[in-house]
Amino acid sequence: MKRLIKIYLLFVLLCVSGSAFSQTEQLIQVADEVYNFGDIKDALEIYKQVLELDSMHVKANYMAGKCYIETINKEKSLPYLLKAYDLDHKYAANILYLIGLSYHYNYSFEQAIGFYKQYIEKLESGVYSKDYNNNKVMEELKKTNRRIEECNTALVMVKNPVQVKIENLGREINSEFPDYAPVISADQKVMFFTSRRKGSIGGNKDKDNEFFEDVYFSHGSNGKWSEAENVGTKINSKLHESSIGLSHDGKQLFVYVDNDKNKGDIFYCFIDANNEWSSPKPFGKPVNSEFIENAITISEDGNTVVFSSNRKGGKGGLDLYISTRKNKNANWSEPQNIAAINSEYDDESPYLTGNTLYFSSKGHEGMGGYDLFKSEYDSTTSTWSKPQNLGHPINSAADDFSIVVADGGKIGYIASVKKEGFGDMDIYKVYFDEKPKEELAQKTEEKKPEEKKTEKKVQSLSPKNELFKSAPVAKKEIIKGFKISINVYDAVSKEPLNASIKLNFSDLNAGLVEAKCISGKFSKEYKVKPSSNVAISVDYTGYVFSTANVVLNDSVITKNFYLEKIKEGVSRVLRNIYFDFDKATLKSESNSELNNLYKFLTTNTGVRIRIDGHTDSKGSHQYNNLLSQKRSEEVVNWLVSKGISRDRLSAKGFGESKPLASNDDEEEGRELNRRTEFVILENSSKATSFK
Repeated sequence: MKRLIKIYLLFVLLCVSGSAFSQTEQLIQVADEVYNFGDIKDALEIYKQVLELDSMHVKANYMAGKCYIETINKEKSLPYLLKAYDLDHKYAANILYLIGLSYHYNYSFEQAIGFYKQYIEKLESGVYSKDYNNNKVMEELKKTNRRIEECNTALVMVKNPVQVKIENLGREINSEFPDYAPVISADQKVMFFTSRRKGSIGGNKDKDNEFFEDVYFSHGSNGKWSEAENVGTKINSKLHESSIGLSHDGKQLFVYVDNDKNKGDIFYCFIDANNEWSSPKPFGKPVNSEFIENAITISEDGNTVVFSSNRKGGKGGLDLYISTRKNKNANWSEPQNIAAINSEYDDESPYLTGNTLYFSSKGHEGMGGYDLFKSEYDSTTSTWSKPQNLGHPINSAADDFSIVVADGGKIGYIASVKKEGFGDMDIYKVYFDEKPKEELAQKTEEKKPEEKKTEKKVQSLSPKNELFKSAPVAKKEIIKGFKISINVYDAVSKEPLNASIKLNFSDLNAGLVEAKCISGKFSKEYKVKPSSNVAISVDYTGYVFSTANVVLNDSVITKNFYLEKIKEGVSRVLRNIYFDFDKATLKSESNSELNNLYKFLTTNTGVRIRIDGHTDSKGSHQYNNLLSQKRSEEVVNWLVSKGISRDRLSAKGFGESKPLASNDDEEEGRELNRRTEFVILENSSKATSFK
């Protein structure tokens, strides 16, 4: 209230002053003040008032779009940002990025990628040198490349939705205000959740003009929920309290309390002898620390917790940690970072059931913002599986937080912003008719040189192998027959392409296979040794060829290719280019991929390309830049030796500046970052297909 009075007085002062400002400029100044206070919604309304007076006002259009992106109605930002860009291309350094982001939220992923790439080109050209220092440029490049990854993932996920039914829990639970963080007992008889609705204890509002968080509860019976009630002053206070976990029997509630002392900690409540909830008590060390701990889940036996924290020693942002105890009277162990699951971005909102850990993350293979994932723990090897995206429409291009599951994994409860909501984030019930398809967790063929199956175990967690009480996982039977299915589409129209394909098996019994897609599809079974590698190359007239490596571990392998037409700005990773360690000498294993590029250039004689070299983060920046430059030049020299004119080729080394994955100690991420790409700089001729 005090802030609103201040804003009102500021506006009155501006109106009665002798300033030469026009009415629109007075409103702009007020809107800027409100925006800087953190009240995005009210600032948006004032910027829109300016546009009613002057629809051609560049800043008002830009800021209205920027405000919309910071609200739940992100898709509404597009016309304002496009208008601002049309009025002044150079108004703001990040306007291309914001337009890309708006297209992203509107599910126009191809258009989003186009604007993201324009932004990257300008960043790399030095156009924004007056706006950004070198560190800021690197941050923007990393952020924008991450967005392109998300769009490529989203293209696959939207095209292949998971088979689920999602329903809003209705007015009994949800309101026009943000409602989220559901936690539920195993029998689905009680639910706690967090809301920022009117009527909170204390009635305080945060800087964003939203009410402070309070915990609410509802009783469930036969799939219906009672009208939600505030849990009262025993748990809620004038501060922020949020429901973050519930024991499986529903008798222990975990809450997050923003107490300012330690930036936010985990507390717990329990049902006392009078069958009433106790006041929150701090979980204590070593789980709580001087840093933020904002979510927790507990195993069915009560002896394992997984929680999120931004403490030192993590991969970046919020990470998931695990702590155990021998019994309910023992002390909790020193938390371990679950490195196999964490990304360099925020990973939080864990929910543990059996050997499955659900969580939300801004990293991994997501569509945008937070996505929901799951990982399986194998107690026989003490390893976690690679995180699997739960797919679309569970996940969206915007933020999708927190999930809890019930009824043996058949039912889930999530918090999300969807069109059928009541005005802000709502809580939804998910009916899992079938498990999410494994392919939904994978990126497009551009993302990784090798598709990994979800069950692959990626890190040892505990030497005692006793984190979860579960039956041993049976080993898979060795399969020698592998069915390979390939689908080829136009990357923009998604129309099938009758592309030529080559399969080069590492198992000499199969050797080299050449075939052609019919209606964009190819499928055939091959008898080869398990764990053999097959290099797949796909070519179609007028398009950039694509390749992929697949390890034959699953009996059915499905690979989707999305080919891009030959045009300026299109880039492609050369998947099988190998160099001697720490040198710029090409290995003989590179010949197949180099020949693909050579044939592409001989067929498309009007194409001019740049070879881009990338390294991981080992070594100094200067050394990595030099090594990547030499390696890209080595590829150029190879092509020149084959007869390609040097005028059609250039080389550029980027060092470690454009990683595709985390550059931590995991070899898989570093391998992704050590890569060679080519970018089309010009196309002035028509192509004919090559065999």
